[in-house]
Amino acid sequence: MTKSIKRTVKDSVFTKMFNEPKYSLDLYKALHPEDKTVTESDIKTTTLDPIITDGIYNDLSFLVRDKLIILVEAQSTWSVNILWRHFFYLAETYKSFIAGREKSLHGVRKVYFPVPEMYVIYTGTKSDISDIISLKEEFLTPNSSLELTAKVITNPKKYDIISQYIRFAHKVDYYKTQPGDKRAKALKILDECIAEGILVEFLTEHRAEVLEIMNFLFDPDYIYKAYEKELAEIAEEKGMARGMAKGMAQGLAQGKKEGAQDILNTLIAKGAITKELADQVLAEETATEKK
Repeated sequence: MTKSIKRTVKDSVFTKMFNEPKYSLDLYKALHPEDKTVTESDIKTTTLDPIITDGIYNDLSFLVRDKLIILVEAQSTWSVNILWRHFFYLAETYKSFIAGREKSLHGVRKVYFPVPEMYVIYTGTKSDISDIISLKEEFLTPNSSLELTAKVITNPKKYDIISQYIRFAHKVDYYKTQPGDKRAKALKILDECIAEGILVEFLTEHRAEVLEIMNFLFDPDYIYKAYEKELAEIAEEKGMARGMAKGMAQGLAQGKKEGAQDILNTLIAKGAITKELADQVLAEETATEKK
């Protein structure tokens, strides 16, 4: 199967870069500069795969020497709900960690898991965000038996890999609001970043891929074109293409949504498309048919 549509849209410079072990290592060193002995071989990527984990996916998680599990989410729009997402990502990551290991949570021996650390790298404009956000403080009560905290990183003034990423994201946000050809703007961002020493190695090595990602950022219609293309590939692989086209055509031709909706519901259940996109496609097709 091709890569999940959800993951395709979720892809960003952040996920592309930091899921590579050498850049995960750079990120870890920025978080833990006191660890002078860590090497790339100590890092194991554990980012959730939406195909394996039933549509659940996060931006980045990795193990360090099987002792520490680090989960990092990048946000340009602030939402404190990131705490709950981290909670579920951690639970799913722990499930994956224990799978295949000869340990049982029903046994009498203690089962040890890597110590978790949660981070949010925020690149938006909201300024009144605490350095540490807490599940108890935001959603529960001081007496709650459940707690999870995440450290929020917003400072682009340093010059480690995290700060470089934040500065890159700020440039993207700025140029998104400027007029002009989207490819020209994307090229300008890359050239400026490289000239200023921002993510030079990554942007040089992955120039073509970063330009492709920027098509998503600068052209919303591009996202839906990508959805349509990958949906067709998935449908063909599953032998659904003919039935899907026939069902939607018949349902819409008869002025009924049921046929198309059944097919779309199947694709939603399989995680191929989101409900929001399905509703939009159906509404657009129905409007077209009425003309």
